[in-house]
Amino acid sequence: MPIQKGKTVIINTNTTSLCKLLIVIAMLVVGSENVGIATTVTLGDQDFTDGSFPFGVAGFDAPSVGEPAPFDQFRGSDYSTPFSESWTFNYSAQTVTSATLVLGIFDHDSAAPGSQLSSFTVDSINIISALDILFEGSGGGQNEYNIYTINLPASTFVSLSDGIAAFTLTLQGPGLEQGGGLTSGNGAGLDFATLTVVPEPATVCLLGLGGLALLRKRRNSEPD
Repeated sequence: MPIQKGKTVIINTNTTSLCKLLIVIAMLVVGSENVGIATTVTLGDQDFTDGSFPFGVAGFDAPSVGEPAPFDQFRGSDYSTPFSESWTFNYSAQTVTSATLVLGIFDHDSAAPGSQLSSFTVDSINIISALDILFEGSGGGQNEYNIYTINLPASTFVSLSDGIAAFTLTLQGPGLEQGGGLTSGNGAGLDFATLTVVPEPATVCLLGLGGLALLRKRRNSEPD
């Protein structure tokens, strides 16, 4: 309903409904890009589908050429130095209340005995258990490509709120070799990584209040 001069609109609602109304007003007044909606950042391109089998290392590397490291090629070796890489997301600082990380990874060999994870951190916070459960549940085999969605623990939210999220991932043997044998190392290919962070509702509502205040200021400055 348009707002008209000389008209008083009375809204009988609870705080939640008012917050939603203020969010809409803020989006209309200051633009949706300034409202505290979930932020998603992706590094690398998704080149394969979950559960697919790219044709070896060459098949994985071919479509990854030109993408930012470490998403540009297979890294490490099943017979010597395992995969060990890091990457960083940058986004607007905000108070984070939930966050998810999606990884596309090739040939991590979780079908082999034991855990194939040596370390997995964000901003030096240990989050290895979340990915280890997914690895072991998928049974990833030799040359298999898998996509995992990781719900990051609440212990990471304060660190993520500064707008910088630095991840590290290191694998370990045993890996799988062609023919079903085991190897001492564990190379892998990281295809892409997507981070989504969600701000607290109070922040969104405050932005809505700011939008409402701006709307009032603009209307009061209009000539009669």
